[in-house]
Amino acid sequence: MYRVQVRAFIVQKMSEPFQYCEDHYAISKNRERFAIADGATMSFFSRIWAKELTNNFVNDSRGRGSFVEKSKKEWLSFVEKFVEESKDIYALNRYHMGDIASATFVGLELSLPSKKWTAQAIGDSFLFFIRRGKEIISLPKIEKDATFHFGNTPNYLVSDGNHKGEMEELKDQDLETGTFYLMTDALASWLLQEIDDRLPLLEALSSEKAFQDLVERERNQQRLQDDDTTLLIITIEKNISRSTKIIKFLRKRIKKLRKIWNKLPKPKIIIIQQRVLMMQK
Repeated sequence: MYRVQVRAFIVQKMSEPFQYCEDHYAISKNRERFAIADGATMSFFSRIWAKELTNNFVNDSRGRGSFVEKSKKEWLSFVEKFVEESKDIYALNRYHMGDIASATFVGLELSLPSKKWTAQAIGDSFLFFIRRGKEIISLPKIEKDATFHFGNTPNYLVSDGNHKGEMEELKDQDLETGTFYLMTDALASWLLQEIDDRLPLLEALSSEKAFQDLVERERNQQRLQDDDTTLLIITIEKNISRSTKIIKFLRKRIKKLRKIWNKLPKPKIIIIQQRVLMMQK
């Protein structure tokens, strides 16, 4: 059996309050389903669309794909209620014009009992799985020696169902010890430019403050685009049983005690006995 450890980070654009952040992530309570989404800035209530997609994915128990349909209904319900209650003229006009929301998306599902994982993605948000410490699997898929194009018009899921592009999927992959990284486009683009040097920076992250400092430094150096930035790090480790832990602990203690014993002087009683024997002879 495996043990799952999760670290989650999100930072909004510079000079904007967090409430305007259009990225969203969600994690299921059992830590087996994870999702990130990046709402398109100019689309209609994209922040809510990203939230509905991620939340419904991690809570989806009816099978793949149903989370999108549920998200469409809940997004529309939110918009209709907002327009009716707020009387916001701008929102009302966009609503009557039939404006929609769009977002890129990545979802990861772990099946710990069967030791499998499945992922799906659309657009320029990415999943990377680093296994055996070096081999990298990506979704969207990137062919060897190829360059992924990050632009202003990626594929995305749309709130009216007229999605741009198709969801890419990796099904029933063997689960091994390693680390999954789910990230939105700004961070993915930054990572792919110098992955060997920059991946260790992500591996070392231990707090939200450390992530904020990294993002701020890279933005100031103009190496990282000023955009909402989200990262999930999911580490898969072999789960060591309690009895195995106790045995390992005892072995370490015995080894340590042996070293201490070997450094001690020989007991005086042995020396006295040797002298008595010599006198008798």
